[in-house]
Amino acid sequence: VCERFADSPAPPENILLPKILHRQCLHGVGHGLLAHGFLPLREAIQACKTSYRDRFERDTCLGGVFMENVDQHLVSNEQTLRRQLPLICDDVRALGNSTLSALCIAEVGKGLMEYTGLDLAKSEMLCKGLPYPEGEITVCQKAAQVEARTRQFDEMLRQRARQAN
Repeated sequence: VCERFADSPAPPENILLPKILHRQCLHGVGHGLLAHGFLPLREAIQACKTSYRDRFERDTCLGGVFMENVDQHLVSNEQTLRRQLPLICDDVRALGNSTLSALCIAEVGKGLMEYTGLDLAKSEMLCKGLPYPEGEITVCQKAAQVEARTRQFDEMLRQRARQAN
């Protein structure tokens, strides 16, 4: 499905466009595998792992699966979310694959930034409340920090674009 984006010619004004569209497509496939109960989480993970041999493609698809998994919990009130947070990646952690666990936990950190309205301190505090080993808590917090920097950079680019117009 997504190969057509990777193989399409790039317009001179945006040579990265095919790569960006390819990545967005792969990520969207991951979302779609889990959204609306299409597949259970473990089957969606397996679908990404077996459909894509290339690490970038596989991890991008998995990122969509894990983001969708987290997003399903971000509509809860804070009290409910605090109860659900430790469970979000339990099925993934039970697989015993530290790479998959880290990808899932990183999406929790990014999702918490969205949930808290980009409040890094609160997101990090919610990560710290996870009953996980310190290394996994750090993955959650680092992902929240990266999300904060990414959003700041995006906003700076938007401001520059507005000033240029």
